Amino acid sequence: MEVIEREIKRLQLYLKECPDIEIWIVSGTKNQAKVCWKIINNKINCSKKPVFLSSNELDGLNPHKSLILLCDKWYKNKIIRNGVFIDYLDNAKFTIPIGELSY
Repeated sequence: MEVIEREIKRLQLYLKECPDIEIWIVSGTKNQAKVCWKIINNKINCSKKPVFLSSNELDGLNPHKSLILLCDKWYKNKIIRNGVFIDYLDNAKFTIPIGELSY
């Protein structure tokens, strides 16, 4: 099974186990995150509207009820150097790294 498919199955399992969980997506840019979600959602058919994280959208979020998807080139996003984001990663209910996707 391809790595991406394993992560998709993991995502589906978490969404089934925790239907009220929020989905947060981080990618290299907000636009890339939206494209990644479109690709992922074509596979999982989820009706949830995710939060696309960028550096100016961290206030007021609760990581304890979140599933953070680290998609594609997420490591290039400036948000990862933000101490608040690091705290969110440590306290998220689930974090799933999803490798580089084919566009």
